[in-house]
Amino acid sequence: MDVDRLMVLREVVRRGTMRAAAESLAYTPSAVSQQISRLQDQVPAPLFEREGRTLRPTSTALLLADHADLIAAEIERTESELEASLGGIAGVVTIGGFASGASELAAPAAVALQQHHPDVHVDIHEMEDPISLRELQVGGIDIALLQEYTNVPNPIPGFVHHERLFVEPVLLALPDDWPTPKSLEDLADAPWIAEPVANPAGRALLHSCRAVGFEPQIRYRVVSFPVIVGLVGQGLGVSLAPRLAVHGSTTGIRFVEVPGSPLQRTIAAAVRPASRVRPAVQATMEALHEVAAAYESQ
Repeated sequence: MDVDRLMVLREVVRRGTMRAAAESLAYTPSAVSQQISRLQDQVPAPLFEREGRTLRPTSTALLLADHADLIAAEIERTESELEASLGGIAGVVTIGGFASGASELAAPAAVALQQHHPDVHVDIHEMEDPISLRELQVGGIDIALLQEYTNVPNPIPGFVHHERLFVEPVLLALPDDWPTPKSLEDLADAPWIAEPVANPAGRALLHSCRAVGFEPQIRYRVVSFPVIVGLVGQGLGVSLAPRLAVHGSTTGIRFVEVPGSPLQRTIAAAVRPASRVRPAVQATMEALHEVAAAYESQ
């Protein structure tokens, strides 16, 4: 069985479509389709079943993709151990993470690495947790920054190694001229500004309000905390925001503890176990820990 074709199948299964796999592999969609067809000739069971206009991987395809994961991990582990045995710290490390993690953790870590390990280049891609985990699994990124709110469990899958960077409070963001509420219920009639419910921050806000008995009146749905902070600063509503996400953005806003709620956000860095011994990845993880420690001590 051709290993390269197995890897193409893995990309199709993990990324969901042949077009997405083609973009990842820098192939044309027709080249991906051709590789899958040739692999199908070697396998005595269907790899995909058509559902309307889409193709769904069969149990056989999923089995082969799992084995391709193992092969890819062994190849990566071998490359990592070889790189470690040769000494030196060099290469490209790609970090994927949510907006505040990318700007407040990954970016300062990249600057520190340029100073201490000039042969290490850090690429940073903004992406939400589910995409980060998928990209980490298929090798699209080397490190994923992940977040978990205390009221929105977000378990990290077992196929990755993860290290906690720090835990931070989630604060209530109020316009300067608004009174400080004695309880979250005091804001039941207030206009709220929130991330989409598909994002951890959006779910955390919704669960916090529901936990004390009201459905928040969400007037504005936005996808980044800088925009949320800007809207709060204009007096358009209130929101919840982790401390890291609003670092340095305080014009027209007061940040106070959420009354009656110990809401926190935990940030972790995840890597594939096979890449942990790679010197450049180790150096980047150390830089992330140093940035996190400096931030936590503020």
